[in-house]
Amino acid sequence: MSVRELQEAFGFETLQAIYKWQHGTALPTIDNLVILSAVLDVRMDEILVLQERCAA
Repeated sequence: MSVRELQEAFGFETLQAIYKWQHGTALPTIDNLVILSAVLDVRMDEILVLQERCAA
């Protein structure tokens, strides 16, 4: 699915929010995460990528 198609699915006026999600500079709201998981047909935990911190 293209960024433009996601923009239309969410009804966003610009592509900025989706680009920020892609680059990790912003996260979708819980509501948008639910929609995103439905649109992409994946579980929400498959969308979120958590960084593991190593004890130094």
